[in-house]
Amino acid sequence: MTFLIRAFLAFTLLFTSQALAFDQKEKEEIQTIIREYLVGNPNVMLEIMQAIQKNEIAKLQEASKQALDENREGLYNDKYSPSIGPKDAKVTIVEFFDYNCGACKMMFTSLNDYLKEDKNVRIIFKEFPIFGPGSEYPARVAQAIYQKEPDKYFDYHSMLMKHQGRVDDAAVRSVLTKMGMEVDEIIALSNTDAIVQSLEANKALATKMRASGTPMVIVGDEVVPHALDLVSLRQKVKEQRAK
Repeated sequence: MTFLIRAFLAFTLLFTSQALAFDQKEKEEIQTIIREYLVGNPNVMLEIMQAIQKNEIAKLQEASKQALDENREGLYNDKYSPSIGPKDAKVTIVEFFDYNCGACKMMFTSLNDYLKEDKNVRIIFKEFPIFGPGSEYPARVAQAIYQKEPDKYFDYHSMLMKHQGRVDDAAVRSVLTKMGMEVDEIIALSNTDAIVQSLEANKALATKMRASGTPMVIVGDEVVPHALDLVSLRQKVKEQRAK
């Protein structure tokens, strides 16, 4: 079957490049032959589509690898990006996320559950608010907490990720109060230029990494443009450790 696919693609390419060498009647006859063959052998078209998809995936993976190599400093050594876990861990996970992203909350559950069974991974958090000002606000507050009391960042992050419903001003203030933080002071700090610029830097980095949405997860040297369940996350970390 693979031979037939290659033959068909080669014939199609030849027909395209030599189209001007055939008159209209000959073109119609060739098109009829191809059509009849594909109708009679639908699996060939399926395999052709799978081959095209495989080729596109390979191109995307190569582009992701290049982007990863070009942006390692911003991904792994940015002083404004909170992280948990040992800095010398063999596997580092980077997550670009939005507090109002449902899939990001699913990803948080996977990460949180995974941390209960494996402490030897590092997770770097990249605030990437893509759902407008309503998402930028809790992200700025998160950065303010990290700047003032970095040890409390993950508590804030966890409480917002577990929050049911949209994360708004009331939700943010409620979490800050529960954490025993000076609410007005943290909110004022969240509006400073340094905090705003740190988010802009994350957005620029996400663009360079070709992020099309949230979450975008980088596990070791693999870029994953979607959330992972616990089983998939566990497998990807295992694969990275084996390298």
